[in-house]
Amino acid sequence: MTDPDGLADKRAKWQRYFEGRLTGSDAEIRAATDAAMDAIRRRADVNGVIEAGLAAARQFRATGSAPTPPAAPPRTQSTAAPRVPTSAPRAASRGPVGTASSGIVNGFQQRQEMIGRTYFTVWNFRLERSDEAGRPLPAIPVEMKGRYFNGAISNGDLVDVGRSFTPGKLVRTNRVRNATVGVDVSAVGRQFRVLRGVFIAIFVVIALCIFGLIISVMLDIQSFDLPDPQLPE
Repeated sequence: MTDPDGLADKRAKWQRYFEGRLTGSDAEIRAATDAAMDAIRRRADVNGVIEAGLAAARQFRATGSAPTPPAAPPRTQSTAAPRVPTSAPRAASRGPVGTASSGIVNGFQQRQEMIGRTYFTVWNFRLERSDEAGRPLPAIPVEMKGRYFNGAISNGDLVDVGRSFTPGKLVRTNRVRNATVGVDVSAVGRQFRVLRGVFIAIFVVIALCIFGLIISVMLDIQSFDLPDPQLPE
């Protein structure tokens, strides 16, 4: 008969262990060995096996009989609790995103542009919006231009341009409200001020040229020598 678990070899080893530790009769050693093997079947550790054997030996000395090993509890077939069908969760309503003048920043781009002899920083982005059902609304294209900016804007920020959007038109503005961080973002150094300075400079140059031309003509007239009138004979 085969012994795949090696229980016979284990029993012999534990019997020799208790023979060296106990001083009682062979029946006491056999009771300790039986208890140790029962503990092994219950997958007890080494200390648990030793304690079970010594407890059986003490009981044998006290009562003259080996303890009855505890009966294994009857195996019952577990039955899974019936699954209660649950309805699929409804998708939460997203609600509207943005208003007639605000939305979520997307497609943010920054570039440099020279006006006159001054470099300007240009921001271009669009504000994405949707209605209560989550359907997309026309995006608001925005352009801001300045020599530098106070504040910052990033994709995903909720931004308000401060005025209603007309579909098909680019919103050019120098100030917006970043509602995500709660600050106003402004472009400093407006374009028309630079152009106004250029126009004024051109006007002054033209005016000086005209004034110089007039002075030159007047001097030429004054220095022109008229012929002496002939006296009658």
